[in-house]
Amino acid sequence: METELSGAPTPSPTPAPVSQPPDPPPDLNLLAEEARQILAEMLPLLSLDVRMTSSHDNNNVRIQMKCEDAALLIGRRGSTINELQFLVNRIMQRRHKIVPRFFLDVDAGPKPQAQPQPQEQPKAAQPMPPQESRHQPPQRRQVAQHQQQQRRDQWEPAAPTPKPAPAIAEAPPTLVATDPFEDRMKAAANKVRRWGEPLDLGPMSAEERQSVQDYFARDREIEAVVVETKHGPQIRLQSKQQ
Repeated sequence: METELSGAPTPSPTPAPVSQPPDPPPDLNLLAEEARQILAEMLPLLSLDVRMTSSHDNNNVRIQMKCEDAALLIGRRGSTINELQFLVNRIMQRRHKIVPRFFLDVDAGPKPQAQPQPQEQPKAAQPMPPQESRHQPPQRRQVAQHQQQQRRDQWEPAAPTPKPAPAIAEAPPTLVATDPFEDRMKAAANKVRRWGEPLDLGPMSAEERQSVQDYFARDREIEAVVVETKHGPQIRLQSKQQ
């Protein structure tokens, strides 16, 4: 007997897709060290001797840079430090899939303290020259009037002292808790949006400049950049379209 064979092959079962585990969160300490190594290779090309430290919070890495020539490191209107920050972020994005955002901040060092001026000591009071005492005997009429007034005071009762009216307690004013830093940032941002011109926030410490950059990090219209002025590094608010 001849056995009839089916011409259609039996389809093989499709393997189930293998689910890949999610990528582990990045190690911010290792990424910060790698970013410092990148800067350590760039900065000698600019003839700059910079000391760097890093910190991270809220998925942001901040690199503090201390340099004697802070004006050269910052550049005109913050051009040099902003370009270095752009290059570090772009290189780290090419090397890794998930990276935080890197911020570069320049610390110009402690400002020279003003020497206290010596205070003038008060001059000692000079003694007054002695005056000649002149004793004049009182007249009889004045003596009689004085004795009469004393007798009158003994017999007349003293007038009662009026009591002061009780003070009315005033209700304390209602205080509204506000954040001065947030109010100042909102007012400055409104000026930039209204007039369309950059606005310098004046001299600040490195911690205050860090707080301002963190505040405007997610703003879609306003950005905070570091610029060098005659008063040292400052924060400038400007529109991102400029």
